[in-house]
Amino acid sequence: MKLSHQTIELKPTHPFVIARGGYAHHRNVIVRLTGDDGTEGFGEAAPNRYYGESVATVIAALGQFKSAVSSALHDLVGKRLGLPVYRIWGLDASAAPESSFTIAIAENHELEQRVAEARDYPILKIKLGTDRDMEIVRIVRNAAPEKRLRVDANAAWTPKQAVKMSEFLADQGVEMLEQPVPASDIEGLRLVRKRSKLPVFADESCRCGWCTPRVLSTCR
Repeated sequence: MKLSHQTIELKPTHPFVIARGGYAHHRNVIVRLTGDDGTEGFGEAAPNRYYGESVATVIAALGQFKSAVSSALHDLVGKRLGLPVYRIWGLDASAAPESSFTIAIAENHELEQRVAEARDYPILKIKLGTDRDMEIVRIVRNAAPEKRLRVDANAAWTPKQAVKMSEFLADQGVEMLEQPVPASDIEGLRLVRKRSKLPVFADESCRCGWCTPRVLSTCR
């Protein structure tokens, strides 16, 4: 079996901006596994600057990027069996959780357009972490009064800000709040979870295997 790769450049319709920055294009690494019979399986690695990753670090440690290689291997096996991967795993596609469409940070006049582009998605996830967060949420809510809303602050708020924002977000019908405080502020995350008007989810705080148990033990 042969392992190879290639780099591709992705250009989203709009710049993807969150609290800590953004990009107008992104380079990913496509992993290809080729079996002895010529069957090919594909996986993908998306380097994240926040975690110190780049295309160069991915390529240098290609064999260690288990998710990309695992995806390629599952793809190859599925092709050999003539089955989609979800059926190999015994999953029911009709029971899959609904995905959300991310509304990245943008100028006010652009937000309504982005909501319109997400017309086929029942759930919108709004990126926050600016000095006009409430205004952004109001614009999206007014443009999509019937949709389910979620919010991701990408670690931009203090615990005090997060608790206060949770009250406003609850009034706007937002259903959950993701990573409101800095990743290392586990005690702050615990405080927000205790006082928030919304369910609180961790993301950046769970960047490695040993992080998750620490978050669970502190925030439970």
